[in-house]
Amino acid sequence: MRKKIGLLILSVVFLVSCAAVFAGCNKTNDNDLDLVGGRRPDYPSLIDGDIKSVIQAALDENADESVKKQAVIALYDIANASRKNTSLSLMLQNSVAGVALMSDVDIVMHAFNLKSGNRWYYQLATDVDTGSNFGNNLITIFAGLLKVAYTDANGDYYYSIIKGQESNCDCTLPTFPYATFDLTQKPVKHSAESFKEELHYSESIHEINNMIFCEEIIADGSKITYDAENGVYKVEFSVDMNADYSLLKDWYALAQKDMQVSGNSINYYNYYNAVLEIWDNGYAKSYSCEYDRDAGTASGKTKDEFTYLWTESEIMSLLREDGSIEASALMNTVEEYIEYYSNPETVAAKMSGTLIGLIVAGVLIGIIIVGSISAAITVNVLIKKGKLPKLAAKREAKKARREEKKRARMSANESPCTEDSPENDGVNERLEKSSDSDSGELG
Repeated sequence: MRKKIGLLILSVVFLVSCAAVFAGCNKTNDNDLDLVGGRRPDYPSLIDGDIKSVIQAALDENADESVKKQAVIALYDIANASRKNTSLSLMLQNSVAGVALMSDVDIVMHAFNLKSGNRWYYQLATDVDTGSNFGNNLITIFAGLLKVAYTDANGDYYYSIIKGQESNCDCTLPTFPYATFDLTQKPVKHSAESFKEELHYSESIHEINNMIFCEEIIADGSKITYDAENGVYKVEFSVDMNADYSLLKDWYALAQKDMQVSGNSINYYNYYNAVLEIWDNGYAKSYSCEYDRDAGTASGKTKDEFTYLWTESEIMSLLREDGSIEASALMNTVEEYIEYYSNPETVAAKMSGTLIGLIVAGVLIGIIIVGSISAAITVNVLIKKGKLPKLAAKREAKKARREEKKRARMSANESPCTEDSPENDGVNERLEKSSDSDSGELG
């Protein structure tokens, strides 16, 4: 039993440590964070006449599959180019995943990427939402991930990745930046090449994701529609898992590198479904994807959501929600905010929480030794001071939902299941997966 618990904890650590800049990890689930949607930017169109003709042909409900696939790739490439080449933008990410064999554990990921000219700042924080049993509470101590990356005024790259509960990530913050954390390790300076190798992106950290799409792997049945009133194209497509294997391997090659950081490998994807919204002048509005992949104990479902803001007024409006910045210190431009987030003094201030984090970790370990761990043990100074009443209320709501899940599980366990019942089939399937997993990682 002790060995199995150890393997499960190790697997969860692998799961969150393999979370890429661009994606989540495991299971689709409800997440009550609503990302802010941006407005159509009044910029020159990125869609030229030839591409426009391809799109128009694909809008016909009788369009040939090859025409629709061509339009899918054309629109994706244009949206991707808008992310990579436009000087001003803000990306917001909301991802939710589950843990294999732990049905009431969710990994929540909140991130943003702020860009102005040659300067940008990126952060991704993960939080573990568990039920109230002993095994799940162990996960909150060992699982966790924080990524912080940015460029300075000299064009140098800085990157820090912190695994485990050391960073004290909390993703229940309902307003921008949707997470709090302790930066317990100083970001390390990188060359452009070593930075790219660390973060596993194709051309730019600003691209929509690090998967390489081509017409040959797009499944039949893509749907492209146009909302003339709002000026938005909607592209719904899936990847054909029966396509040429070498092309599929190329498609997820960088995601594979994310997984291989912890020694595991993606065997295959069961499905990958995506929805891209793009303004009719070519700028990305939103991108979401749901997928299920086989990778040992990482097998399961994920949902990732991204939205994009393009104008300084709406970006500034959101940045000013950041409660960590005193009202008297609010900046006037996006670049000033990037300077603030990546300034050595700001980084040093975030790192001041290291001692608190170590003390809390010591307390938690002590509680484990005496065998009475509690899910309620966290450090959140702002809540204790009463400065985040919405956050406090949201946590209470999450606690109530967890209790409701627990009661539902207890009720289900009290109900008799026949050998042929669906409930029994699900339990047997999870037990078989558990017994067959001698090793492996979640990613």
